[in-house]
Amino acid sequence: MKVLLVYNELALDTINMANSVCDVLQACQVDAVKEKADSQAIWQNDIDGIIVFGGDGTILRTAQHYGSFGLPVMGVNMGTVGFLSSVEVAEIEEYLTDFINGSYQLEGKMMLDVEIRDEHQSLHAFSCLNDLSVKSNNSKMIYFDMIICGQSSGSQRGDGLIIATPTGSTAYNLSAGGPVVDNDLDAIIVTPLSSYFLNKRPVVVAPDKDIRIDLHGMESALISIDGQVSVTLNPGQHLIINRSAHRFNLVRFKKQRFFETMERRLRRCEVTL
Repeated sequence: MKVLLVYNELALDTINMANSVCDVLQACQVDAVKEKADSQAIWQNDIDGIIVFGGDGTILRTAQHYGSFGLPVMGVNMGTVGFLSSVEVAEIEEYLTDFINGSYQLEGKMMLDVEIRDEHQSLHAFSCLNDLSVKSNNSKMIYFDMIICGQSSGSQRGDGLIIATPTGSTAYNLSAGGPVVDNDLDAIIVTPLSSYFLNKRPVVVAPDKDIRIDLHGMESALISIDGQVSVTLNPGQHLIINRSAHRFNLVRFKKQRFFETMERRLRRCEVTL
């Protein structure tokens, strides 16, 4: 068995924990490879699983690099909220053997495929686990059309838009007034940011429908994907969002009680702040 250990290179405690777990795995005759979360992943086809040390941001960076490979990912929470984590840092000794032995369940998280195209070709393509935001590149309002499965939902103007998965519904989407969506569902959540038009409200879209964003005018927009990757959408280009064929497989050692977990971890975030 070969395990990839991903750590937050900006947090010394995650580096130390990755080193410690690496020693334990090697003592158990398990091959372990360490990798910084922000490095460009070099795919090794003999990896059997991933352990991530850090907060939700570290797991999101891991999803950017490895989300399409379908590997089991065990998140060790060393951040603040830890929605995506499998275990708390104090529990890793208890569950590490179960991870090695495959004694866990997988929670397949819906992902989005995000593509920027012009009239002729694909220019950029990304995977998204939590959300993507569309905002102006400057202090002006952004003006755009949104087309859902070929149907125009009208023009929108304001600070921008968030498009989220159910996993991301408790992140930026929640802060912007969007709905929390049960993680047992597949859906695409669209939440306007400070819309100038009073009739534009959050909507929940069936997962098999594609969404296209077209800009008005000559102003470009900034697309942020999971808060990890930023790319510019220029006039004449199209932003297209679809449900991904791949799922991000989070390891669970006990059944996740979504609403209780949400309440507990959001309160923990409030206390921390």
